Amino acid sequence: MKNILLVFFVIVSISGCSLLPTQSAKDGESVPYAGYIAINPISLPHDLFVNAGPSDAGAQQTDSDLGFLINNAARVSIQEISADGEIKYISSGVSSKDHYYHSTIDYIKYHSSSIKLPIENKNGDSKADISVIIGVAVGVGLRAEATFTSSEKGVNIADIVNIGASAQAKKISGTMAFQTMGIESKAISDTLPIPSELSTSTIQNALQTMATVKANIYSPETNVVPQIVGIEIQSYPDGVSIADIVKSLHRNKFYLVDQVKEELNQRGYKFSN
Repeated sequence: MKNILLVFFVIVSISGCSLLPTQSAKDGESVPYAGYIAINPISLPHDLFVNAGPSDAGAQQTDSDLGFLINNAARVSIQEISADGEIKYISSGVSSKDHYYHSTIDYIKYHSSSIKLPIENKNGDSKADISVIIGVAVGVGLRAEATFTSSEKGVNIADIVNIGASAQAKKISGTMAFQTMGIESKAISDTLPIPSELSTSTIQNALQTMATVKANIYSPETNVVPQIVGIEIQSYPDGVSIADIVKSLHRNKFYLVDQVKEELNQRGYKFSN
């Protein structure tokens, strides 16, 4: 288990970022969540990207599907769902008693794009529509999803290791599931765990699978199709909530894809369609 944990911490250190974004409050007041939000992957055409590659004839060409995925990260997104069904994203990494949580742990190799997303005005007046700048993660990887309830207040649920420790201590109970995002191979499929009860062993399987995915991304047997896997929010225009942004994201999927294409094109990437 120690070796497996070491592998995971290496993955995290490669990312160059913390697992959870920081969030501050002024004078004890709550502030809008700022940070990473995992989304259901939005597909991009397999042959969308054609890396322009180095201009020198002797330069080494990179894989057309992976050449622009220059970032590695382990990112966590946590939803807290209250008894009355209210959903909010949290960044504190500690639980409230008897609340329901959905924690998404992504290991991703990705490209970060900055996109202007239109937000429909609440009064329905299209002329009054506004927009918000969001970060978009385009990439591939593995997603581990822990769904659980907490029997105590203040339980550490900041990352996959602490979730496993809390489950072993019976402070939380739930289930865990896995999915690959934009990658497929026999080696990866053979190691993908079956959804099961949240426990130390399922956490161990998650870490093992993350290491396997990382090792096989560049394998010739691995099919790679980059997708939009997450977004990052840093600021909100007046009157806009996180719910408004998420709803707009689902309403504007085709627009989002077009914006990603345009942004990558400006960075020197060509498109085959």
